[in-house]
Order: sequence, then C-alpha cells, then structure tokens
Amino acid sequence: MSDIRITLGIPNTLPPLSLREVRACLWLGFTGLLLLALALFPEVVPSPWGGVLVLVCWLALPIRGLFSSSARQAHTDAQKRMTTQVRLYTFIVVGFGVGFTFWAWQLGLSWRVVIGGLFLIESLPSIIVSFTEWWRLSTIGLSAGLMFCGFSFPLVEESKVFVIVGAAVCIGSLLSAAILYWQLSYDRHQAIQRNAS
Repeated sequence: MSDIRITLGIPNTLPPLSLREVRACLWLGFTGLLLLALALFPEVVPSPWGGVLVLVCWLALPIRGLFSSSARQAHTDAQKRMTTQVRLYTFIVVGFGVGFTFWAWQLGLSWRVVIGGLFLIESLPSIIVSFTEWWRLSTIGLSAGLMFCGFSFPLVEESKVFVIVGAAVCIGSLLSAAILYWQLSYDRHQAIQRNAS
C-alpha cells in the first residue's frame, strides 16, 4: 500500500488547485462586496436591478464551471473520486437543510432564525471537511463567513441582513483566496526543493 502524501500534517491526495480557483474566490469576494455596497447604498441601483445584478454575478461561477467541466475530456481517478464526494456531500447537506427548514416551519420559527440555521448547517460540515484534505483547506475562509452569518442573522435588524451577508461573503472569499494563494506558493516552493535535492 502506498504512503499517503502529507503536507503540514494534512493529507494531500487530491489534484492540486491553480490560480484559476484563486480568481474564482476573488470573483466571489467581488460579488460579496457588490452585495454589501448595494445594501449600504440601495439608491445607486434601483430595485429590483441591484438584486438581479448580484444574482447574475453569483451564478456566473457555477455556469462557467458547467461549461468548462463539460469541455474537459479525461478525468483522473482522483478527480472522479472527488466529484463523487462532492455530490454525496451536497446531497446530504441540502437534504438536511430541506428537512431542517420544514421542521423549523412546523415550529413557527422566524425566517431569520431559519436562514441563520441554514447558514450554520452549511458552514459546520464545510469547516470540518476543510481540515481533511490539503487542497480543501482554503474553503475555511468562506465557511467562517457563512458561520458568522448564521450566528448574526437572528440578532441583527432586518434592514442589516444583506450588509452582514455581503461583508461575510466578501471577507470570507478574500480569506479563502489568500489561503489558496499561500498553498500554491508553498506547493511550488516544496516542488523546487524536491527537484533540487
């Protein structure tokens, strides 16, 4: 049985990420900044066009990912395994979130408590998964932002909800981009050292 590669005490078995993923985090951070700006200055873009603009920016990454992944031809075994894991993770988290929403609706909980709970349901397993694989570590930034939203939603005024979400997505995404950039630099440095020895 081959040894599992370890980087800084974390298993490193997935294919390396690239600057493309850093740019995706930065785009998500820009989307959060846009939401924050529109929440603080709603008169800049009249309703409902501000919401449409944020939604288009938010959906740009998944739509681009669909087209670029369909263009790729060969997937390695590790990439196929990762895709299966992501699908299973998504199915479990979304299924639990739907069940939680129905349960909270039956109890008559306020929508801010329900949305806050959904943010927590998404963020907690994501933070745990962040520490299970070297190339997933960067997701801790956005997960921390989602967790902040989950705890903040029930406590803030209704008019400040989008300010919280925009700030959390912006800061969390920038933190994820910074962590991933550091990982790429560290991996490149380690490769140079391995080649030199």
